[in-house]
Amino acid sequence: VGEMRKLLSANFARLRKSKIFWTLEVVCFVIGVVLYALVILNTKNIGQDWLLYNANSYFFFFVMYVGVILAIFTSLFIGTEYDHGTIRNKLSVGHSRRDLYLANLAVTGAAGVIFCLTHVVTALLVGVPFVGSAVLTAISPPAWRLCCAVLIVAAYSALFTLLAMLDSNKARISIISLLLALLMIVGGIAVYGRLSEPELTSRMVMQEDGSYRRQENIPNSRYISGTTRVIYEWMDSAIPSASALHIINRNGVFDWRIPACSAGLTILFTALGIALFKKKDIR
Repeated sequence: VGEMRKLLSANFARLRKSKIFWTLEVVCFVIGVVLYALVILNTKNIGQDWLLYNANSYFFFFVMYVGVILAIFTSLFIGTEYDHGTIRNKLSVGHSRRDLYLANLAVTGAAGVIFCLTHVVTALLVGVPFVGSAVLTAISPPAWRLCCAVLIVAAYSALFTLLAMLDSNKARISIISLLLALLMIVGGIAVYGRLSEPELTSRMVMQEDGSYRRQENIPNSRYISGTTRVIYEWMDSAIPSASALHIINRNGVFDWRIPACSAGLTILFTALGIALFKKKDIR
């Protein structure tokens, strides 16, 4: 316990001085300011009804981009420890590899939560003074959304910590982590989009006289069902960015598979990372 406390103390002290951390904090703040400037503009021009339908998307938008932020932060923050020989030095003075790994995971997870809180605080600082309490009252039930968001951050942290701890090449792992984060966003949007396809659709059909008539309740060829749909639903819960879309969607409902998959992936990545890090040759 004492050794872990020392590692955590050193990590969080370095976090407070980390230039990449504060740079990404500024990025999160700027994103929040820009988004809520749009909220203010659209609410003034369109009215409060617009905000009722879009409040979730803006308030919880951090869960869509936090994966990219964490990919950058984790790879550079941990990569710097390899560059400076810090990891080797910590091991040489007697710290266990498990404690070293968990301490780095803890600091990346905490940083991820702080990045998200920066976005939320920005919403309050920028949105509330100009739009009023509607910024918050328009949000759909936030409890499950915030809990799922924290678990998604944990899953991202576990994944990128695993990658950063197993590859001492900071430049390479930064590129791999960033590309993986972007790929998960694209893949998550694709999976979510397929699941959002309605079972029945409509189309306009030209009549003999040249006019058009709408045909209703036509089977949608893009609708997936049966076992394929079950597979897609589990993929939807397992891909963090797909789960994020449920959180930002005002019509999204709680699905137990989202927190279950996020927690499961966090445990899996952490256990795998520790096991592989124990075998890693550190020079």
